[in-house]
Amino acid sequence: MATVYARAGLSVRCFIGGTSLRMRMYPNGFRQLMEGWTKNIASGAERADRRAAAGAAAWVCCHFATGVGGLLTILSLVTGGRWLLTGPWFLWAVAWVGLALQFRNILRRIGSYRWWTWAMFPIPLLAFALLFTRSAYLTYGRGAVRWRGRSIRLPRRKQQWEGTDA
Repeated sequence: MATVYARAGLSVRCFIGGTSLRMRMYPNGFRQLMEGWTKNIASGAERADRRAAAGAAAWVCCHFATGVGGLLTILSLVTGGRWLLTGPWFLWAVAWVGLALQFRNILRRIGSYRWWTWAMFPIPLLAFALLFTRSAYLTYGRGAVRWRGRSIRLPRRKQQWEGTDA
C-alpha cells in the first residue's frame, strides 16, 4: 500500500495511538499469523537493501549466539560440565541483559508485548527464524504459499545480483 501511495506522490504517515488505539494484527491466532508472515517475509527480505539485510542478519546472529552461549553456560553451571566451552558466565549474563534491554526498547516502539518476550528473546527469535525458513522454502522452493485458506501460486523470478544478469 505504501508503494502505491509513493508512486502516486502521496505521503504515508504512522501516528501512534498510545492507549487510545489498540489492534490485533492477527485476531484469529497463531495460524493466521504464520500464514501472513509466511506469505510476505522472504519476498520482502529479497527486496531489502543488501547492507540493511546484512546488518539485520548480523543482529539476529548476535542474539542467537548470546542465547546459545547463555543456555550452554546455564547447562554447564547446573551439571558441573567443564567440557562445555562457554567462557566466563558473567560475560554471557551481561550480553544477555544488554541484548534483552535493547530488544525491550525496540518492542516498546512497535507494540505492547509481555515482559518475557524481551527477557527470553531467544524464544520469539527462534519462532521468527522458523517462520522465515518456512517462508523461504514455500516462496522459492515450492513457489506457492497458503493465505486465508487458499493456495497462492507465486511467479518465478530471476534472482538479480549486482554485476550479473543471472
